[in-house]
Amino acid sequence: MHLSLFNTLRKIALAFLLPAILVGADAFAQVKLPKVSPQAVPRVSGNFLEQTGAQPHFARFNKMPAGVLSALRAAVPTGAAASSRTIPFFMGAFSFNGSSHPYFMAGNDPQRGNETRINTAVIPLNFYFDEWLDSSGKHISIKVASVLDQALTSPNFVKSAYSNGFGQFGDAVQRAEFYSVMKDSWHTMLNRPRLLTPVTITVPFGQSQVFQLPDGSFMATLSADFFESQLSTILQLAGQKPQEFPILLSKNVFLYAGDPSNCCILGFHSAYDVGTAGHPAIQTFAWASWASEGIFSSFSDVTPLSHEISEWMNDPFVSNTVPAWQSPNGRDCQGKLSSGDPTEVFANSVFPITLHGFTYHPQNEALLPWFAREDPSSAFRGAYSYPDTSLLTEAAQDCQ
Repeated sequence: MHLSLFNTLRKIALAFLLPAILVGADAFAQVKLPKVSPQAVPRVSGNFLEQTGAQPHFARFNKMPAGVLSALRAAVPTGAAASSRTIPFFMGAFSFNGSSHPYFMAGNDPQRGNETRINTAVIPLNFYFDEWLDSSGKHISIKVASVLDQALTSPNFVKSAYSNGFGQFGDAVQRAEFYSVMKDSWHTMLNRPRLLTPVTITVPFGQSQVFQLPDGSFMATLSADFFESQLSTILQLAGQKPQEFPILLSKNVFLYAGDPSNCCILGFHSAYDVGTAGHPAIQTFAWASWASEGIFSSFSDVTPLSHEISEWMNDPFVSNTVPAWQSPNGRDCQGKLSSGDPTEVFANSVFPITLHGFTYHPQNEALLPWFAREDPSSAFRGAYSYPDTSLLTEAAQDCQ
């Protein structure tokens, strides 16, 4: 059980038990908990969340101790990858205004060439809602099974043609990013995920809002604090390995931070220390939710998944800092190497790709030269974004 949840339950228990201890069992028998009844789920329009002002976005959590990252930076790339139990990675750096900005990225050094294959795993997430009932009086469940195969055969895991070659989506973005220095044999590929045991999260009263869409399916917004409280248990029991990249995948479940009006987080990635003395180990992971068409005007299906995979490739340990940059729409100012954040603000932020009869919508990504303020860009065709090379037309602007 999550520690904060345990403390909350302990306080509640003491609040009711102490009066009974003081005045006797008869008094305790008279204490009644307030009765809360499940409620019928409301029917809404397909774009209801955006109509209420929801801003789809993504998050990142740095849970790595500074000492572990310092030890990685102190080691040579080949030694670090060999002595640490984690995904394959390489180290690099760029300079801006006289300051060096080191970074970790997934895969092998592009100047060394060769293909790196990274093992992956998927944890299907299902949700059961105590508070919400359908029209027949049954509790709502939202399951990912209906889109799981589509997600696993999406451009994130299946090769297709791009303007810079043939590969998976994340690989194509990385090759565009390091086009001027990579060897032609360089690729970073994800192995088809091994499916781990599906997990069903029971959501208690007061932690969610559930809505029925026009097609009869359901979507939900969920407390980010509650969801995070479940992650430690899920990851401990899932059976993932530090050398692989586990992805928690859900469907039409999005997070709100603090207040339900502060919606919606569609995905995040993180890393945490799982090593022991003398045996360093880092577990990276991501969560992304499939978004059915029409819920958000600019995002659908694997947009969140592609966003998180590309950002994980560019910053697997959630530690890469860059000179503070201004979002193209002026909404955000940050200093992280978050390749999907600069482009998520555009109405045409996705890049449609059709595979086996279905059109997927992975997200265009900002490239390293954009963050490094390169002018001209050293990336593929002098671009700052990919696969749509016209989305970002100049390097990042400093925060105002």
